[in-house]
Amino acid sequence: MLSWLGFASRTPRMDAEQKDSHNDRSATAAGRNTLADDHRGTPHHQSVPRHRDNDNGLLEQFSRIVEPTQLLQARKEPKRERSQDSRNDSRDGDMQGSVSRRETREGKKDGSRKLKEARKYGKEEVRVLMKDKEELKSELNQTIRRLHYAEDTSHHVKQKLRKAEEELQQLVDRDAETINHLRTQLESQHRQGQASEAKIRQQTADINALREQLRRTEANNSQTTQLLDVRTAELKGAQVFLTKADSFAGADLIKMVESLNSEMFQGAAFMSEGLEFDEVAGRNARLNAQITERAKILLGSVMFSQLLAKPPTVDPLPLQLALQSVMILRCRQIIQLLCPMEYGDHNDFLKKVYNGIQASEEQAVTGRWRAMTQAQLRPSRSYASHIAEDLVNVLIVCGLSTSNSEYQVIIKDIKHRMSLLEKAALQLRVALKEGVTSVDIEPFDISTRAQFDPTNMDDAYGDSRKERKRGDGERIMCTTDMGLRRVLTKRSVDGQVQSYYDVILKPKVVLASSLTDEGEAQTPLG
Repeated sequence: MLSWLGFASRTPRMDAEQKDSHNDRSATAAGRNTLADDHRGTPHHQSVPRHRDNDNGLLEQFSRIVEPTQLLQARKEPKRERSQDSRNDSRDGDMQGSVSRRETREGKKDGSRKLKEARKYGKEEVRVLMKDKEELKSELNQTIRRLHYAEDTSHHVKQKLRKAEEELQQLVDRDAETINHLRTQLESQHRQGQASEAKIRQQTADINALREQLRRTEANNSQTTQLLDVRTAELKGAQVFLTKADSFAGADLIKMVESLNSEMFQGAAFMSEGLEFDEVAGRNARLNAQITERAKILLGSVMFSQLLAKPPTVDPLPLQLALQSVMILRCRQIIQLLCPMEYGDHNDFLKKVYNGIQASEEQAVTGRWRAMTQAQLRPSRSYASHIAEDLVNVLIVCGLSTSNSEYQVIIKDIKHRMSLLEKAALQLRVALKEGVTSVDIEPFDISTRAQFDPTNMDDAYGDSRKERKRGDGERIMCTTDMGLRRVLTKRSVDGQVQSYYDVILKPKVVLASSLTDEGEAQTPLG
């Protein structure tokens, strides 16, 4: 412990001081020996070599401190010896006595001087020793403090070590429990794994057996499956022509036609009553032979004459009826044609083919052929702009000014309305031509100059004619509401096919007499 605290390793300075102190003490002892030799009568010149020869021995012999009392005692002893020698040697002669007395006096002086030096050396040695004592005491106190600090630190370290050992023991115990638990689980899972492997092997064997059985079954059913596919394909092809179920009922079709008639009525009323007309502009437009001829073709000569007789500035009703008749004509064409209008040249050919199938096949086959053909021949572009051009032509003849600042806005609005009307007509086309295969159903109108027949049409002014006699043979001016009818066929004895109609929705017409002075105040039933 002392070696660890610093006692064993002395500093070089302390070793040097101890060496110097030891040399001083040796020198002091040598001085005392010289004085003793002088008191015994030894010549001074003889003591110096002996001092030099015995220097190392004196350093080893006198390593401790020489007290002043010992020096005095050493001084007295030579005196007694010298007195005894003097009495014994008194007979040697006066000459020797005088020499001896001189040497004695010189020895006394030399001894006194050496005594003073020895005292001086002793005091210095005492001071050095006291200084060493204080340093040793300070080092001892510091060592004690270090020892106490080391003991306290050792105590705390022992406590921490003891606590760490306890925690380590707890961890070891806990790890041992965990290891035992994991070992138990591992053994259990190992047993379960072995059981699962056995089960998997059994299931694998079962699966292989089932696969072999399935392979044999598939081989046995291969021909049956191929035959079934052939029969299914044949049945699927025949099913297309054997199905008689319709996607639309008659009531649904009637509602669609009535909705289309309502759209046409509202559009005609808006254009005839909501636009501004100028008679001068109408007369100027009628000077254009192309515009006038096109209007006659669309309306007929009777309706065209009524427009000239009663312009919209006087009565908007003839213009409204004329616009309705134009829209009915174009919508019926969109619905009734077998191919789109862009392929109008092929319509007669398709109509001839269809009539041939209708004459030779049953209605189920005829209807399915029509539905499939119509599904592949749907229009690829819009014809709303063509309908709008026909209507604008009639409006210009009646006095719509093309120089009006709102002319382009009017044209754009008419095209928008006609696009909605075309969309409704195409929906009715799909329903009639693709959704109904059990019978042929078509929209129809009454041509101009035809005679009125109440069994197939309704008078738009029928309620206003109840109290006056109506001639059933009157001529028709125009159709205001499109009708709906079934096209039925029957075979004669010679195999010829004859067609007849079953009206399910009567069209509404306007008689020529309805626009006379008697009926000017009447309005058609919308």
